[in-house]
Amino acid sequence: MLRAPDEHQVLERLVAWGEALPSVRALILTSSRARGDGTADMLSDYDVIVGVDDADAFVASDAWASGYGEPLVRWGDRHEPYGTTTYFRGVIYSDHVRVDYSIWPAELLDRVAKEAELFEDLDVGYRVLLDKDGQTSSWQPPTYQAHIPARPTEAEYRALVEEF
Repeated sequence: MLRAPDEHQVLERLVAWGEALPSVRALILTSSRARGDGTADMLSDYDVIVGVDDADAFVASDAWASGYGEPLVRWGDRHEPYGTTTYFRGVIYSDHVRVDYSIWPAELLDRVAKEAELFEDLDVGYRVLLDKDGQTSSWQPPTYQAHIPARPTEAEYRALVEEF
């Protein structure tokens, strides 16, 4: 049977990788593995925000993805959330671990501290794994309310039932 390393081992390797790369300023674990409510299982991926000095330069080469282990499959794209260019890179490694990296420029980490509410990506739950510059120290704690739809009014509920 295939066995992936346990979560503690994966996170230790990710932190060691981040500490070794000068361009990596922060690593933030998000989503189910950061919530601590038992919703993550052995098939859950690792969603990691990687704060870097220069996101464009960082993703110009895929060599950084080998810092954790041997990549078997890689894919990715580019986004512009919050008016800032970020990059997504999904990687499945030879040890069967899947990491979904969100590459953020370091200035976006500073912007989070200034916002009235956490970005949705963080409000689902986050855990700071590495912060070389203290950029996350004043972040608000997550409310865990992102992705939870608002309760419908009675009229909205009745309309949905009748439409069904």
